[in-house]
Amino acid sequence: MTNIVRKKSLTAMRYRMTIKITFKDFDIDPSGGCRQDQLVVYGKDKQSVLGNFCGYQLPRPLLSNPGESEIRLLFRSDYMKAGRGFLLEYESGPNM
Repeated sequence: MTNIVRKKSLTAMRYRMTIKITFKDFDIDPSGGCRQDQLVVYGKDKQSVLGNFCGYQLPRPLLSNPGESEIRLLFRSDYMKAGRGFLLEYESGPNM
């Protein structure tokens, strides 16, 4: 059962710029298939999943889809176990 859901969109300052996400810390309760706690990273249309993450391993850097200047984050958690969460930085530019 999910108790916490948070959504966030990251948008580049200029149209058609690429967004790059770099994770600096990552500690989300691990579960098989990330079915309990998870961070899902989508493209602008929310149809393309760029990554689905949980656990303790630092995810690789992610780039927005070509021609899209937006990335969407969806964080889901329950109250069963807790980790530190995650810390990320993002930047945008024409040639990432």
